[in-house]
Amino acid sequence: MDQGQRILQCLQHSVDTSNAETIRAAEAQLALEAQQPGYGVVLCQIALSSGAAVPAHLRQLAAVLLKQYVKAHWQEGERGFQPPEASEADKQQIRAALPAGLMDPDSKLRTAVAMAIAAVVSWDWPQAWPGIMEFIVNSIKDRKDANLLMGCLRCLSVIASDLDNEQAPQLVQALSPELCSVVCHPSTPPAVAATCFSIMAELAGALAALSGTYQRQVRQMLVPLMEPWLPLVCSTLTSDIKDRSGWAPKCAALRLAHPLVAYFSKLLEAGMPQLMGATWQLLLAAQPLHQSILVEGSEEEGMADDEAGAAAGGGEEEPVGLDSLLNQLFELLLSFVGPSRFRRQLEAALPQMVYVAVAYLQMTQDQAEAWAASVNQFVADEEEDMISCRASAELLLCELSEDFGGPALSAVLEAVSRRLAEADAAAAAAAAGQSGAAAAGSWWAMREACIMALGACSDQLVQAVLSQSLPAQQMQQVLDTLLQRDLQPLLQYNITQQQQQQQQLQLGDEGAQFVAGRALWTGAKLQEVATAQQRELLLRAAATAVITNASGPVTISAFRALAMLCPATSPGQLQPLLSPPLGSLVTLLAAAEEESLHLVLEVLEAVIAAAAAAAGGGQGGLSPEQAMAVAQPVLQAWVAHTSDPLISPDAQAVIAAIAAHPACLPSLAAAAAPTLAGILSSGTAARQAKRQAKRQGLRPRLAAAAAAAGGAVEEAPMLVEASLDLLGTLLQPEQPAVAAELCRGILGPVLHLLLASDDPSELNSAQLLELLAGMTLQRPDGSSTTGLAVVIPLWLEHTPDLSGSLLTRQNAAALLQLLQLRHHPGLASLMVQGQPIEAPAAAGGGGRVTRARAKQQGGLQYSQVPAPAKVLQVLGQLLAAEAEGASAGRARGRAGGAPWELAGGDNDDEDYEDDDDEDDEGFESEEEGGAAAAAAAAAGDFSSPMAGMKLKGVGLPPELVTEGLDMEAMLNRSEATTPLPEDPADANDPLLRTSIRSMLRQGLGALAAADPGFMAAAAAHVGPGRELAALQQLLAAPSS
Repeated sequence: MDQGQRILQCLQHSVDTSNAETIRAAEAQLALEAQQPGYGVVLCQIALSSGAAVPAHLRQLAAVLLKQYVKAHWQEGERGFQPPEASEADKQQIRAALPAGLMDPDSKLRTAVAMAIAAVVSWDWPQAWPGIMEFIVNSIKDRKDANLLMGCLRCLSVIASDLDNEQAPQLVQALSPELCSVVCHPSTPPAVAATCFSIMAELAGALAALSGTYQRQVRQMLVPLMEPWLPLVCSTLTSDIKDRSGWAPKCAALRLAHPLVAYFSKLLEAGMPQLMGATWQLLLAAQPLHQSILVEGSEEEGMADDEAGAAAGGGEEEPVGLDSLLNQLFELLLSFVGPSRFRRQLEAALPQMVYVAVAYLQMTQDQAEAWAASVNQFVADEEEDMISCRASAELLLCELSEDFGGPALSAVLEAVSRRLAEADAAAAAAAAGQSGAAAAGSWWAMREACIMALGACSDQLVQAVLSQSLPAQQMQQVLDTLLQRDLQPLLQYNITQQQQQQQQLQLGDEGAQFVAGRALWTGAKLQEVATAQQRELLLRAAATAVITNASGPVTISAFRALAMLCPATSPGQLQPLLSPPLGSLVTLLAAAEEESLHLVLEVLEAVIAAAAAAAGGGQGGLSPEQAMAVAQPVLQAWVAHTSDPLISPDAQAVIAAIAAHPACLPSLAAAAAPTLAGILSSGTAARQAKRQAKRQGLRPRLAAAAAAAGGAVEEAPMLVEASLDLLGTLLQPEQPAVAAELCRGILGPVLHLLLASDDPSELNSAQLLELLAGMTLQRPDGSSTTGLAVVIPLWLEHTPDLSGSLLTRQNAAALLQLLQLRHHPGLASLMVQGQPIEAPAAAGGGGRVTRARAKQQGGLQYSQVPAPAKVLQVLGQLLAAEAEGASAGRARGRAGGAPWELAGGDNDDEDYEDDDDEDDEGFESEEEGGAAAAAAAAAGDFSSPMAGMKLKGVGLPPELVTEGLDMEAMLNRSEATTPLPEDPADANDPLLRTSIRSMLRQGLGALAAADPGFMAAAAAHVGPGRELAALQQLLAAPSS
């Protein structure tokens, strides 16, 4: 079997959908064939096979593979190249054969061959393949073979979209006259003319990439070639709009006109008035079609015309719809707004242009149906920059208002007045049965469009009122109209009376609901120039829509209105309306989908922030019960959408708004602590599983950990960082008790984070330190502090509260890692609580501090010491606590207890006495006991099985923090944040096979070798107490 037969057989097998294994084998064989000389030539021969020898779908597949082969193997050293490079002989054969494929009767094959030719042209034209353009140009001139003409045009359209700075001007020079002659020919089908316009639009757009002097030179050189296109564009735009076969050429001509206006308008200035006139005529002519086809939905009679037009065009392009044509039209109109050379003509046409643009703002029938069926689709289309005629018309009104100011605003108000009168007349005619069914059902669309026009220009209207260039009474009259007519059903519904709340809110039909929603949206945008009474009515209408869960568009508009109205409303007006919508928002939060969720959160933030303002003004505020009702679903939404750029910050903003209520912060922190602890634990587990999966291929375990982390393993660091950011929101310096409880609840997972990071690409201890140092927290006095300054002191203070053998070992290891980062600016400069400051010696007593003496001094006073020195002291305390636990364990063993149970570092030493008679014997006894424990620890009463092993970074064996964890058991344990020694998952943890003494000996030994003066410097700050003495003895003792 020769190479051609093998490749053809592989092509046949690669499309055998009945056997996936056969497909994979065929694809693998094709990949091997691609490494052999002649592969591209054979593909070319198969693609160009004539007759029935090779099926059409295999020929098309061969052409597609040939294009891929050219991109990968044609030019060594270029981006995406894969060896081997095609031989020069193969290249010549392919170049010689390919053009014949452009005349194939099969349009799909012509397109595939055209794309292969374009791939070769990108490398070889004009140097290695100068004849290809001559062939294409001559074929276009000849125009005898329709298939060849369409194939050449298709090839040019692909080539034009991928040209460099040198190729684009050359191609314009070669093609412009010939394409122009094709369009001018009276027998040219519309689809062919559309393709010619599209090619020139691509080439003209490519010239925009040129810059500097070269661009100016090219522009001047190409102006004679571009001038003949202006009359062609104008005649195409002014042709009969009712001939749907002409929509494709019109759309393509508009695409060409845009770069002509943007880059050649100065050089083609003489032809610009004619182009503006043609554009204006098309805008006027298309409006009745927009009304009947898109707004009123009388599409049936036009569908056959679309098909007939496409057939008459003889083209291969998809039929162009009216909405696509109008989008392109508005894009060209927008290019006229801004340049000073068009200003005079535009200003003269402002009244009529704005009047027409308002009509194009009408909601289409498809939009109305989609938005009524799906509130999420409504939100998505309203929030995003959706490409539509409605959005383009809105943008045009905004640009005109911004650019022309007063004249444009006067035109908007006049146009709105005229269009509202027309809508009222249409409504009256519909009520009297004097209009057709379609027109009778769409009168509301014009009213909604008028209200939307006011909202689109609201910023400029408000600014005009504030600058006194527009009377405030005029805009207040507009607001009165909205309130009295469009929002009246909402205002008549009394939300303060329970019996009326049980009644169904009647907003009218679907159209009236869209109008009411738009009135809420526009009224809120104009609230800055409203009277106090109007603002209160707007707020009440919006609250009613939320409470009654009105139709989707009304509710969504109410959300937006509340978000804008709450910050601008006085506490006295706002407070009576807060509670009802808050409960409704919580209910809606649970049912909201992604598109509408961020809007609900945005409104929640505004309402809760307004409640805080009301509380500050003595008007009440948010209760802890309300805070808890909001906090739980918001936290759930935040966890589920941490990576969402809209939902995540909105949810965190709601949490911050709740935290601004001092009375709500304790319950909020209590609700958030388990969530944060779970995220930090699962994020650590996900990273550990990721490392194990790399080494052992444990995909099920990786998947389980990823699911526990709330998504893919790669998202775990993002989730952890977001959790720490939220933690910064909850750490309020003015409530230290709340901060201490919160830190205590998540300290265990934070230790996991510090220990589970050995991949530089993941969140590690250094990055955690940076995150904490970057948190800015505000104190009640207006000063600021950092998350690091809050967390580290609390961590060190509550180390004695940690229980469990595993957690105390994790704490020791994490503190050792913290010492490795002692030179971090935030940590090195951080001062924390040291020892009690002893009182001056007095008669009958020494300098020891008792509770009675502390009271006399106005409270116990503490020294301030550098955080790294305090860390070292705490490590000494852990060493002493372990020695005490070991002694107790041996005693329990002799009494029949479990000898492996070690104390969890529960250190109850106090620095002052509980009694008031200054009896200090108990304190001295504890001192003696502590000294004995320190001596026992230094002497090494028990040996470590891990002695002598090199530690990772701070002295921990790598397997202690990367292996041996059962992920599922760890994530499902009952007390993940404070594991008990009896937990089977903890009993198997490798950290339990070493001791704190062994960790400290090796970790501090490495530190002392690298920084000999550190321990002496720390002793100077914290004093030569028993903790540092025990550490020094530990390091001095011989290795066991």
